[in-house]
Amino acid sequence: MITPDQIRRIASLAKLELGPEELESMTRELARVLDYVDQLAGLDPGTAAEEPAPATPLRDDVISRSLDPATVEANAPAFAHGHFVVPRVFGGE
Repeated sequence: MITPDQIRRIASLAKLELGPEELESMTRELARVLDYVDQLAGLDPGTAAEEPAPATPLRDDVISRSLDPATVEANAPAFAHGHFVVPRVFGGE
């Protein structure tokens, strides 16, 4: 059984802030997911012996010209020192 404290810890790791109602809802929902996983673990392992589906054929590798670096840079919103510049995701502004 998952506890609200465990949900708080998971939310903290994911940098999520959950209100009291959200905490209660997430606790119930995750408990249902874990119960379902337990049900799947109890399935007859004999079902794994069925014939696997045929593999999807892969296309042949074809060598082709790459995009011109100047074209790539001209179409990028921000480009510096040969790289795309993107907003910082972690660590503040």
